[in-house]
Amino acid sequence: PIPCVPWQSQTSGQYQRRVHGLDCEKTSYFYSTFGNALIAMGSIHWSTTLVSASSLMFLCGCKYFNAPRWFPAPFILMFVTTMLSYFLEFEEMGIKIVGDLPSGIPAPVTPQILGSSNVIIQGFIVAVVGYVGSLGLAKSLARDSPFPYEINANRELVAYGMASMIGSFFSGFPPADARGRSR
Repeated sequence: PIPCVPWQSQTSGQYQRRVHGLDCEKTSYFYSTFGNALIAMGSIHWSTTLVSASSLMFLCGCKYFNAPRWFPAPFILMFVTTMLSYFLEFEEMGIKIVGDLPSGIPAPVTPQILGSSNVIIQGFIVAVVGYVGSLGLAKSLARDSPFPYEINANRELVAYGMASMIGSFFSGFPPADARGRSR
C-alpha cells in the first residue's frame, strides 16, 4: 500500500469523477478509494492503458536486462510512440496526445517579481537548497571523472544565478541538479 499513497494523494477534492481514468468516487481513506477504483475498472480506457503499460514494460525491461549506459531507451521509446501515434492515429482511437507545440524561442517578457514576503523567503530557501544540491553533484561528478578538473563554488553560483535570471525572462524552469540521471 505504501507505493499507492502518492497515487491516492494526487486525487484531491471530496468527489472526483475521474480518478486516473476511472469513473469512481474519491474518499478520504486510501483503501476505500482503492476499492472504488477496482470496482470502476470497467470504465478504464484500455487503449491508453495498453500504450502506458507497454511503455513502462519497455523502460523496466531495459533496466532489468542491464541495457548499456549509452543505450538511449527513453529517446527510443519517445520516437517509437510518436511514430505509432502518427501512423495509427491515436487521437481517433481516443488516446489523448499532446498536439501541436509552439516552435521557436518565446518572446522575452519581464518577470513579475511582486509577491508576499513569505513567498519570497520560501523561494530564497528553495534557491539555496537547489544551489547546494547542484554544487554537491558537480563536485561528486568532478571527483569521479577520468579528467581532472576543479569546481569553483563562486563560478557555480554566478552560473546558477545567471541561468535563473535569464530563464525568468523566457518562462523557463529554474536550474537544478538531476541526481537520478547523473552517474
